[in-house]
Amino acid sequence: MHNASGALPAAVAKTHRNLLPLFVLLVCFTYIDRTSLSFAALQLCHLDWFNARVFGLGSAAFTLSYVLLQVPSNLALQRLGPKTWLPLITAAWGVVSMCCAAISGPATFYLLRVMLGAAEAGCFPGMWWTCEQFYPPQHITFAYSAIEAAIALAQILAAPLAAALLATDGRLGLAGWQTLFMVQGAATVAFAGVLRLLLPASVEEARFLDDADRRWLKEQLQPGVGVARAGEINGTGNGQPAELELGRREGKGTPDDLTADDDDRLLLDRQERDDNCSAAVGILDGHGLPSRPLSALQQIVETARNRRIWWLVAIKILKVGACL
Repeated sequence: MHNASGALPAAVAKTHRNLLPLFVLLVCFTYIDRTSLSFAALQLCHLDWFNARVFGLGSAAFTLSYVLLQVPSNLALQRLGPKTWLPLITAAWGVVSMCCAAISGPATFYLLRVMLGAAEAGCFPGMWWTCEQFYPPQHITFAYSAIEAAIALAQILAAPLAAALLATDGRLGLAGWQTLFMVQGAATVAFAGVLRLLLPASVEEARFLDDADRRWLKEQLQPGVGVARAGEINGTGNGQPAELELGRREGKGTPDDLTADDDDRLLLDRQERDDNCSAAVGILDGHGLPSRPLSALQQIVETARNRRIWWLVAIKILKVGACL
């Protein structure tokens, strides 16, 4: 599976070709749908009930439901699988977007924005989770970068598409902003069907992988294996044992030349790598084996204890406040 010339392993290259295009398109659809309000507001502002305050509260309502439901949505994905959950929520936000063409006042506007945020909440967490099932740690960076880069692509496409749809104002008895919501929502629902057909449920069911690819991925995705490979087994980055790397940095030829101080530093380096590996692999039981999977309630509790999560929530809340 590995090529001495440095080429990608076959399983990774096939996953790039078959999985990433779906996720790039998914990012484009979600960002086009969530930003369509910004363009529709150019015409909505002529309605009696729509003003800057309504626009700001609607944006805040979207963000609030989007933030609060990301973890529950990802728990649902782990139970139902990405092949079912991602197309389901994609179709859901497409339908909600189409319903936005019928908004008649602030109440329905706020309700639909909350529903849109709730539907889209699981999109990015679901893609990250799915990538972790198909990519070893040493190859996942490119997948993350491609998905993030798709955001810029979506923003490039959204403006001319919205302008063209808004220009149809009055045709078929619909305002331009109604056509915008209807067309973008219908396209998203159609893509949900494509996603259901093409998105693999797991490595075992991925039709673009052969048996050799599946065996290699299973080996690489075992707890600790990919993490160790990402750090070249001992975390030195060049495939050399840590003792030789430390000796080389200090001008010593072999581990036998290391002093007592070097030994202490080596032990600290090992402890740090072990801590990092444990954090990446998960909590281990007393025998060094992965502990049993946590229940949904335990996962929520563990997530709530994570300070980084609360920092992200605080940042999102500040963004919401900026919209008010």
